[in-house]
Amino acid sequence: MYKTSEYVILNLFIRGSLNGKPVVASIKGEAHVVYDLHCRLRVGIDILAPEQIVIDFIKREMVIGSCGGVIVPLTITPKPNHKTSRPIHANRRPALPRDYTDKK
Repeated sequence: MYKTSEYVILNLFIRGSLNGKPVVASIKGEAHVVYDLHCRLRVGIDILAPEQIVIDFIKREMVIGSCGGVIVPLTITPKPNHKTSRPIHANRRPALPRDYTDKK
């Protein structure tokens, strides 16, 4: 938990598209000043819900419903040295040669 005692009302201008044409969405929200926060900007539910913002990680985009459905492309990058584990599924059981040995 981070401590903060300062805040500011921000007008955020976000580039996106609406009906295939470039637009700039404008939303207003309260931002708390947190000096030790590692991310560049943290947008809370107190802004996301009233502005009807939906973040779609699969499509890598954000839709701002309060601005008529402006679509904003998102760049999603993993943290450095972040390892993800994903299960691997096979259609059939792998077959190894009878003379196979694990050479570690």
